[in-house]
Amino acid sequence: MLRSAFDLGATISDIRHALDHRADGAPWIHTHDPRWLPSWIRYRLSAWITPAGGLVAPWPVQRRAAEHAALLAVQRARRETYDASGVVW
Repeated sequence: MLRSAFDLGATISDIRHALDHRADGAPWIHTHDPRWLPSWIRYRLSAWITPAGGLVAPWPVQRRAAEHAALLAVQRARRETYDASGVVW
């Protein structure tokens, strides 16, 4: 049931998030307990995984990793600019 999500790079944390939130970040509304858990899980994950097997949006862990990489790139660029300026504190 979860193999396709794990094949797309999901972690347990991502699965838990996907069961409570849609791919656009909106929370799922909890009205009652699921009648058939496997179908409920498949339905919730279908908001994240396309019928072709791709992701609708990056998993939360992937999104945070991309944001972190972008931040490191900005910091590296600032450090290189500072080093090139020759200013000494």
